[in-house]
Amino acid sequence: MTVHPDGMSRNYTIYRVNFPDGKENVEIVCFGMECLDTSVTGHYITIRDTPKWVQERVAVLSMLDIPSLSVDGIGQRIERHTYWLYAD
Repeated sequence: MTVHPDGMSRNYTIYRVNFPDGKENVEIVCFGMECLDTSVTGHYITIRDTPKWVQERVAVLSMLDIPSLSVDGIGQRIERHTYWLYAD
């Protein structure tokens, strides 16, 4: 669950997407009990190997300042190579 600036809480599964070398490699970690059945977490050689919804959310968030505000239904850019993605 996340709490947005409007004070409303929403139920999302949160994924941390990190580019540890600052280039191609992608590491995805899921937070919360909802993560037990996910197949999204792990290491990927490139962003193109990740699920389409991950690619789309990272593309949107990569255009924002660091750190960004939370974008409802998308996520938040935390650091230069770190994103938090929200999945329903």
